[in-house]
Amino acid sequence: MTGIAINHKKCDECGACISVCRKDALVLGEKLEVLADRCVSCGVCVNICPFAALATNGETA
Repeated sequence: MTGIAINHKKCDECGACISVCRKDALVLGEKLEVLADRCVSCGVCVNICPFAALATNGETA
């Protein structure tokens, strides 16, 4: 389990988070997903999301 949570109701799948992830830990299929084996919970994706759809460290998106 990663420290990144996705609120799929807020996410519009714009891809901003995918473009800044240095570990290629975010993928967009039918919905946005975090690849737990790649994610280091750095929070860069959380900070860039224009819809506040991502959260880290147990916070709610």
